[in-house]
Amino acid sequence: MKTIKSRLIITELLLLIGVIGGTCIFYLLFADAYYINKKEKLMEKAYNEIQDLDFSKEIEKYNSKDNSEEDNNEVNFFTFYEEENIKFIITDDKFRSLYMTDKLSDIDVTEKRIDRRIKEKQFEFQYNAKAHKENNKRISLLGLVNQDEKNYYVYIYERTYVIEKSFSYANKLLFVTLIISIFLGSVLINISAGKISKPIEDIDLVAQNIAGKNFTLKVSEKINYTELNRLARSINSMSDQLQDHILKLEKYNLNLLKENRYKSEMEKMRKQFVNNVSHELKTPLAVISSQVEMLYYLNDERKKEEYYNSLLDEVNYMNKLIESMLAIFSAEHGIESMELSTLNLSDLVNTLLETYHVLMEQKNIKYTINIEKTCFVMGNKKYLEQAVSNYIINAFKHTKTGNQIHIKVETEKEKNKVTVSVYNEGEKIDEREKKKIWNSFYQGDNSNIEKTLIGGTGLGLYIVQTIIKLHHGDYGVENEKNGVRFWFTLDLLNKQSI
Repeated sequence: MKTIKSRLIITELLLLIGVIGGTCIFYLLFADAYYINKKEKLMEKAYNEIQDLDFSKEIEKYNSKDNSEEDNNEVNFFTFYEEENIKFIITDDKFRSLYMTDKLSDIDVTEKRIDRRIKEKQFEFQYNAKAHKENNKRISLLGLVNQDEKNYYVYIYERTYVIEKSFSYANKLLFVTLIISIFLGSVLINISAGKISKPIEDIDLVAQNIAGKNFTLKVSEKINYTELNRLARSINSMSDQLQDHILKLEKYNLNLLKENRYKSEMEKMRKQFVNNVSHELKTPLAVISSQVEMLYYLNDERKKEEYYNSLLDEVNYMNKLIESMLAIFSAEHGIESMELSTLNLSDLVNTLLETYHVLMEQKNIKYTINIEKTCFVMGNKKYLEQAVSNYIINAFKHTKTGNQIHIKVETEKEKNKVTVSVYNEGEKIDEREKKKIWNSFYQGDNSNIEKTLIGGTGLGLYIVQTIIKLHHGDYGVENEKNGVRFWFTLDLLNKQSI
């Protein structure tokens, strides 16, 4: 299998040979024709400009002055073209020389040149003449210029042997340049291919490590090529993200395992609760059944009243148990679609306290309140009343006669929160039990359901937790000096939102 380095070397070398070779072939095929074409156009340009010269004055200047650049601007006209190896012979209609490149002092030689170039070809001279290649020896233009009813002969030419000699040297130089370019190009291509293939090999090594869940190896991001540097950053980013996702997945799997264990424990607790409820329902039902039978035979009104009160207590207990079970069902299955509205949490708590005032007095419990006014939140009145009631009932249940309960509603304007807390004087909660008390059906170490006026179903705090979570709030419990404080917080609505 070919490596990327060998493929790069072969591809770039073939490309180099193709470009340089193609350039050489193009030069060999078209350079000569291109050069001749340019010379022909230059001759035609010179011929067009010569037609603008004043030939009558030119004769006088040519005959009366030497051809120095300072004294004869008209003669200077020819200098530019003669530097391009173009030569001129200009005569009047009597074939007298007006201008000649490389003019000789020997008049006979000059006349022979005029005879050979002009006289013998006088009928080939044309107005608006065009340059052409003549007998593979020279490029020439044979033109006529008419001024003052006289014809002037303009012969412009360049010998082609000079061109051929120049091209011969150029071809040899081109061949040497081709060999040197291919050699140097091969060396540079090998170095360049190595610089490209090395980062790719490093990236491949890192990718193999990533596949093996080894995320410690990283690709260097100091690469000279932008695309490879970007690829290196992408590989490193992918490595970090994969590592993060795998860690999260492992954490999720661990949490899932914990959740499964939790569900298993919950199922055990549910079964225990059902057993307890079944047992407790049987007991009051048996009591109710027996007392109803006794009522049938009793004539003593005082005894009947005692039985009636006992029956009422049993019915109230059963009612409270069923209400708790309905509440937990509602919290778990129906509360997510609850309707929210703007509530004054301060008024809600004050109203509930009026309900429990008599209950507190009956048990001789001292309770104090500290409630800020107009603490508005967005919530469901029914369920927030239930959450606050469960906290108050829980405090009442665990407060002995003569002890205190303190209820507080206060705002934290810096955090834009409102906190409801219920403190009861009494036994503290074991640190190991703090998390468990929020579980549904949890009743601590007591295996029997506590029969009180409030109930004892193990659902109260779980209902609070569910309600506050669905209001996107926080909740918790803290042991304080002489008791326990339960609390929850909700987002406080500002005045503009009300």
